Amino acid sequence: MASLQLLFVGIAGILAILYSGKASWLSKTLFYLYYGKTGCMPLPDLSNVTLHYFPVRGRGEAIRLLLTEAQISYTEYNFKDVQWSKAKQKGVKNGQYLFGQVPYLESPSSGVGLSQSHAIMHYLGRTTGMDCDCDMMHMCEILAQGTEDLRAKLAEVLHNPDFSLKLREQYLNETLPVWLGYFEKLAPPLSKLNEAFFVNDRLTWVDFLLFDQLDSNMEFGRFEEYPDAMSVHVLKDFPKLRKYYNQMAARPRIAAFLTDTKRFKFALPRRPKDA
Repeated sequence: MASLQLLFVGIAGILAILYSGKASWLSKTLFYLYYGKTGCMPLPDLSNVTLHYFPVRGRGEAIRLLLTEAQISYTEYNFKDVQWSKAKQKGVKNGQYLFGQVPYLESPSSGVGLSQSHAIMHYLGRTTGMDCDCDMMHMCEILAQGTEDLRAKLAEVLHNPDFSLKLREQYLNETLPVWLGYFEKLAPPLSKLNEAFFVNDRLTWVDFLLFDQLDSNMEFGRFEEYPDAMSVHVLKDFPKLRKYYNQMAARPRIAAFLTDTKRFKFALPRRPKDA
């Protein structure tokens, strides 16, 4: 009888929490107490990490940024073109490269092998306490998909067989401002003087995806490889994004990563036809 009463009391307590709107707070508290990490459904730490990719920034750069900020030591296996053809066949055959693609991140000691860049980023967010809270997971996914769309817009220009300075200027003057405008509306307000992030008022895996895309477009705007071409500060007219970018870039570990001479250079796939 006493156990039945206790069960009813427990159910009543849970219902009271749900109806009071405190369910989110309860789940966050329980996850933090159990795992010692913030975010939705945290995971154990990773060790002995290897990143498989190419010797370029690309889809590997946001992963590198997150690993660096989280102080997770890792090694890289970067494929040359000749190596990749054989490695791809082998990886598909043994089930390592599920879709015949990299990046691929593995941690044998943790029993983890991950394909698809966003899946890797989300998993790393869960292991490092940089995942979004459960009630804001939808916003994380929206932002992640938005950064993917922004990446695709830049890729359309960079990988265009007819890539030219004219196409670049058209992108910088017409396409990019529209997309930066979308993110400017979602960016944290200027009133947040410090630690302004996109979700949950703290650093999450989505911040690295967005920062990477902003950084790529900043480089494309500077176009230092071609000093005679038009140079543009792409965030000049977007004060919230500019502040956000500068705060991210000033984080000590990220700042060190950005200025490391070992970092892969921002490289164009092809020379502009009219340069």
